[in-house]
Amino acid sequence: MARYLVLVAIFLALSGCGPSRYQTQMQQFEQQKNSCISSQPPAVDKFESGASVRMEQRIGCVPVERGMHRGMEYFIDHSTGRAEFSSSPADLAWVVICEKDAVTDRVSAQIIKGNLMVFRMGGFDSVSVVGQAYPGSDQTVRVDQNHALIVQGGDRPDLHNGGVIIEQLKAGQSFLTRYVDWPYGINQDREFSAAGFDVAHEYSRRCVP
Repeated sequence: MARYLVLVAIFLALSGCGPSRYQTQMQQFEQQKNSCISSQPPAVDKFESGASVRMEQRIGCVPVERGMHRGMEYFIDHSTGRAEFSSSPADLAWVVICEKDAVTDRVSAQIIKGNLMVFRMGGFDSVSVVGQAYPGSDQTVRVDQNHALIVQGGDRPDLHNGGVIIEQLKAGQSFLTRYVDWPYGINQDREFSAAGFDVAHEYSRRCVP
């Protein structure tokens, strides 16, 4: 009987009647997903007291907080501290990444939207424009109708301007970034909504006061 069942299984596999490897993997994934979302999340330090925390299948089964804070929709992956804040589903989110150095234990936070990055660590805050910039060229940020400020000019980073830009972003409506691309030397301008930066900055203070 056992030999007969083995022969039947081989026949079904060869004839294409049995589940494919892809189908088997998808079934396993669905089982893991269902097991994850039905499990009880651990106790976490919520950003908003009324928010919900559920287990979600992302990169592994992780506790995720979803809620609304000061008009901003957000989610927080409590396994990593990574968070996203946006004014609407169509709005590009502010992403906050908290990291702890494995050697020094120093904690840092990055607040990112588009090609703008705010870096915070131990009282040191800086702003940069991410891009393949032409060597020695300026990178600038302009918030609303304020004067455009240089955040990096070749080997001449302006740390004071970073603090000014952060304060402008907290109350700003929009911001414009510019860098000169390599190797063509053409200005690359991008404009984004500043809505929600104040909330993202508030969250970043949970890891870098």
